[in-house]
Amino acid sequence: MHNKLPSDDNLVSRGCQLPSMCSICNTNAETLDHLFIHCSFAQSIWHWLISLMNITCSITSVSDALDLCKRNWSPKCKLVILVAVVNCLNTIWFCRNQIRFNDKKILLRLAINLIITNIALCGNSSKLAANSSISEFVILKAFSVQISLGNAPKIKEVIWQPPIFNWVKCNIDGASIGNPGP
Repeated sequence: MHNKLPSDDNLVSRGCQLPSMCSICNTNAETLDHLFIHCSFAQSIWHWLISLMNITCSITSVSDALDLCKRNWSPKCKLVILVAVVNCLNTIWFCRNQIRFNDKKILLRLAINLIITNIALCGNSSKLAANSSISEFVILKAFSVQISLGNAPKIKEVIWQPPIFNWVKCNIDGASIGNPGP
């Protein structure tokens, strides 16, 4: 995020004099670290995401959240988890702005539904393949993402005929350099 968001701590560091309070929880000064990681609302969202993935980890920074994508997932599941992390951050910022500028509090359940909707939209437009593992099926189904597996292997019919008498027959699968060719 490169400290570019206009959170209270960034505005103060740029010379704006204002009292600071997290708009969501009203318990701490608004810093990016508090807003996206330590705020009770943010912690609920991260806890929800981690519980869906059925893993044990703690999110203590935004980079920890992004590291969730670095696990041994299929390409489709990696994309869905990256989109989930980005949408969690975006939804936290959206909820903060709704409270601050529109005096409208977004409930946790509604925020989670917004996240799921955005993930489903992105995940279902992807052509990437998923692994056929139960853990990935659970994650993709939780986000309403259709599961697309890779192409089935091609099956080639081979008919074996015994060699003529006093001959040795060598069968190959056709994998050779320059095939077909000399």
